[in-house]
Amino acid sequence: MKKLAVFVLRSGLKHLRHFREGYDLAYLFPESGRLIPPLRDRAYDEVVLVDSTAASGLTLLRCRRLLEEVGLRNIKLAAHPLTKHAEVLLDIRLPRQEPSGVAVFVSGLPGSGKSALAYGLAEALGAGYVKWGKEVQRRFDVGLYGEALWRTEAENPFAVAERLVLDGVFDGARPAVVVDGVKSVWQMVYVSYAVLKAAVSLYVSAPPEARRLIVSARGMPDDAYDAERTALFAQSLREVEAASVAVKMDSKFLEKPAADMFKALGVSPFIGSYFNPFITKKTLLESWFKAWSRAEGVDS
Repeated sequence: MKKLAVFVLRSGLKHLRHFREGYDLAYLFPESGRLIPPLRDRAYDEVVLVDSTAASGLTLLRCRRLLEEVGLRNIKLAAHPLTKHAEVLLDIRLPRQEPSGVAVFVSGLPGSGKSALAYGLAEALGAGYVKWGKEVQRRFDVGLYGEALWRTEAENPFAVAERLVLDGVFDGARPAVVVDGVKSVWQMVYVSYAVLKAAVSLYVSAPPEARRLIVSARGMPDDAYDAERTALFAQSLREVEAASVAVKMDSKFLEKPAADMFKALGVSPFIGSYFNPFITKKTLLESWFKAWSRAEGVDS
């Protein structure tokens, strides 16, 4: 039996956990009717249209018409009912889903210091730590500098985040997780909704000359293509930066939005009155060991 779950973006993703097995997954923008990924096969025995909650049911009914227009049939409506009217309308009544904990997304150009900050912040919070690029490389052909991955996400901006969530990368009992290295707003949105964690986005920057020095010295394979890599992801990272709180690694003092954000997370970003980017001895030693391991071909 072929089954498809279609999630009304964005909040329908809160119920992803109920459809992780046995369903193909798709995502619907209700304003435009755009369906991602484009369906090559519409012969499903059952289609479940999923929204977070339903009161009047108008959004679900409108979205059902959009799906019918592209040839889908046998469509069931699923959501958490907020009214008696919705209880009658829905085919599948889902439990209410509320966020629990926080997902801190740390982004920035390669060599900006984002990984050092992200790892140190995870240590300070006692949070889980996810190295986005490392998890992606285990599962996808990224190309020489990310160009193959860019083509994949150009067709389906949720493809990478979906795979990592379904593979359980973010599963765990810790209330907080720090995600190091996302490259698009939709990656953050998908993970935040799907794992039910409120999103906090930090964009890390460093002076261009310092960043170039770090990139030239660390010897990672794709660093030889830094200019191409930077150009490829420039637009998506600009969008991430616009949606994030700025953290300038070369600043002695944090700007107030960043200081307030760290305070809200429950950690002090200061030593005295100076900005401490959480780069502890442990963080530095582990970073140096990893660099040495790569250089010497040691499996760490």
